[in-house]
Amino acid sequence: MALRLVTLVVSLDAKDRLDRLLAEREIKDSWQIGDGGLLQTQLVLSAEQAEPLMDAFNQAFGKQELFKLLLSPVEAALPNPEEKPEQTAAQVAADEEEARKTANRVAREELFEEAIEGTRLGRNYLLMVVLSALVAAIGLLRNDIAIIIGAMVIAPLLLPNIALSLATTTGDPRLGKAALLCNAVGLGLGFALAVAVGLVLRVDPHIPAIDARTQVALSDLVLALCAGAAGTLAFTAGQAVAVIGVMVAVALMPPLVTAGLLLGGGHLALAAKAGLLLFANLVCINLAGVGTFLLQGLGPRYWWQEEKVHRASIRAFLIWTALLLALAAVIRTLL
Repeated sequence: MALRLVTLVVSLDAKDRLDRLLAEREIKDSWQIGDGGLLQTQLVLSAEQAEPLMDAFNQAFGKQELFKLLLSPVEAALPNPEEKPEQTAAQVAADEEEARKTANRVAREELFEEAIEGTRLGRNYLLMVVLSALVAAIGLLRNDIAIIIGAMVIAPLLLPNIALSLATTTGDPRLGKAALLCNAVGLGLGFALAVAVGLVLRVDPHIPAIDARTQVALSDLVLALCAGAAGTLAFTAGQAVAVIGVMVAVALMPPLVTAGLLLGGGHLALAAKAGLLLFANLVCINLAGVGTFLLQGLGPRYWWQEEKVHRASIRAFLIWTALLLALAAVIRTLL
């Protein structure tokens, strides 16, 4: 079981209120240090317990000037934390409700940190986009699948799209704007670089690796939906290694570079078909992401935002679904 260490700092006069909050929950281990008017409490608990407990602390003590809250992963603990043998019926019910809301995923704050890191528009991100686009272009022109997979694994465009789904589901406009900007810059830079390569080098549209990305079928939508959902599940479970498989399954860079190469080479109709595949993957990743986050019960930090954010998430889900149906209709006409 994944463990987390929560470090809470509040004023010493809040001890009674804190003790009441902790008494309502099943904590694996805890200890407190009081000094100079400050009370530092450290808790060892399961990853599923972290989010509801942090929400409760934030609601109870968030307005205190001295309030601090840190969350860290626990690699190992000795002695091994054990369950307390007895629980009241209220404690059992509360634990079951918290486990239902956060089942099989890490705390919301951990997801936000990962998403913010994935939407950081800096030099490293831009270099990753350039390198990924160049590797994809070389692989496509040489019809070398191994090189193309290398571009897929670099995959700088996947996390910004998962971050966009997270922002939609939790009603975070700042994260949403950062994800949109990161997506736009990444897609624009990769496409411009591919067009430049297509203008300089001869692009043969009959190269199998290029031709395959101008053929869009309904099965591509199913693949992108499944891979997008799997990527979101891996992201929420903190399994970064599993996301690599999704990068290969529903890659964004190869169809983006294919569209740019073909446009630079003067093959406008084929470039449009490659662009359609890219757009289909983008829609499916975001639709699967929003749907998966909703099914996992991921919501805003504060209870008074829940109804508004939930309605907005449902609207976003319906919009992505409408786009997917429109894409399916377009693809059927091309078959």
